[in-house]
Amino acid sequence: MQISPVVSEETQRLLDMTVQKRGLKKGFLIETALRHYLVALNTIPGDFIVPPVLSVSAEGWGVLMQSLEDVGEPAPALTSLMPRCLKYACYARRMTDHGFARGSLRWISC
Repeated sequence: MQISPVVSEETQRLLDMTVQKRGLKKGFLIETALRHYLVALNTIPGDFIVPPVLSVSAEGWGVLMQSLEDVGEPAPALTSLMPRCLKYACYARRMTDHGFARGSLRWISC
């Protein structure tokens, strides 16, 4: 069976970059990714599946930024447990400090 979806430029760029970096065939990567996604959808309760891109309103973005500003330093145990998540959260905060990506929260989910 052949599937011909229309994907965003960003998704196409990620696909091309991953295929080139890892030396994989596009068809293999797409089938593997789709299989993982479908298994997750059928195994994990829907409340625990976080989409790769979260869109928030301007008001919601303000609330989120305020909550990030009000948080103190993370506990050492949390830092050692989740270094990747904290890196992305700090990255998103820096980007919004420079006026980038307002209204769109990307890569905070871990």
